[in-house]
Amino acid sequence: MFPGTVAELRDYFLLLLPGIITFIRHKKVFMQKHQTTIIDIARELGISKSTVSRALKDHPDIKTETKEKIRNLAMESGYRPNMLALSFKQNRTNIIGILVPDIERPFYASVISGVQQRANNQNFFVVIFQSKDSYVAELNIIQTMLELRVCGILICHSKETVEFPHISELIKKGVPLLLLDRANEEHEAHKVSTDHFVGGYMIGEHLALQGYKNIAIIGGPPTLQMSNLRVDGCIKALKNAGIPVKKNAIRYCYFQRERVLSAANELLDSKNPPDAFFCVHDRAAIEISKLLEFRNIKVPGDIGLAGFGNEPMSSFIHPSLTTIEQHPTRLGELAAEIIIQEITSETPIKLQNQIISPQLIVRESTVKDNG
Repeated sequence: MFPGTVAELRDYFLLLLPGIITFIRHKKVFMQKHQTTIIDIARELGISKSTVSRALKDHPDIKTETKEKIRNLAMESGYRPNMLALSFKQNRTNIIGILVPDIERPFYASVISGVQQRANNQNFFVVIFQSKDSYVAELNIIQTMLELRVCGILICHSKETVEFPHISELIKKGVPLLLLDRANEEHEAHKVSTDHFVGGYMIGEHLALQGYKNIAIIGGPPTLQMSNLRVDGCIKALKNAGIPVKKNAIRYCYFQRERVLSAANELLDSKNPPDAFFCVHDRAAIEISKLLEFRNIKVPGDIGLAGFGNEPMSSFIHPSLTTIEQHPTRLGELAAEIIIQEITSETPIKLQNQIISPQLIVRESTVKDNG
């Protein structure tokens, strides 16, 4: 018999409330237990499960109209491939590991985005690690990847990495491996990178055409091949234009803010200060831009300034920064395509060394007002 008064009804409801909430939760969990499968999609559309499977893999034998129907239903029903079942069937985990120096850097974030997009389309998972440019962390992370039984590894090594026994060991073990952007030429592994030399050459050529005669170069670690290629490219272009670069005008600042500012101040205070700076990555150029503003040195009126990487901030600072676009998303997509091809091929594929052409982005910081 139910209570009669409003107060008694309220108290009774409050007494039952915990049980009602528990029932709802259990019912929701129960309803969500069944995950949509290929069989469900096939039954709903009245087609074979093999057709569904091939359509979801974008097989060319399946009509475009059929693919669209299958994909739409898969999306509406929340279909997700059973990665555990796939790993048992294919005798691999379908997990690709990627190691980058710093996931907070826009360049690496875009690379990872490209890798994930291509990998997900091929039913591969991606696990992401960052070394924070530490050699010790890099060694530990690679060991962790092996323990996770990843079926392929993408590596952009740290700036501290000057010896590569861990890379040689991976190659020796036959682990599908691709070296990203900071690839070392000595290793026989798949590589995908920007053409750093050409990018540096583009900057040097542009500065020469704008009439700059005394260019200072802010490099990264002297042991980092990527940085050296950018420096060498710029020097080559200036040399071809008849503009010498003094040895003292090249400073290696290890991508460290304090060293960049110290080198810039020293060069600006010298007897023959530069009329332009080329920094091998945008962050250094942005820091120097702030320094020049503090010292009331006008850009580009008094001095030109160029970077490398086309990071988002390079277009927002004033004056906007001339730089090099590296197309990092495309770099990541290409890396994923190659490593998946290596993983899925029954026989080893030919080593790939893909170099992506850079693009010169001319902005306010280097364009002189000749009017």
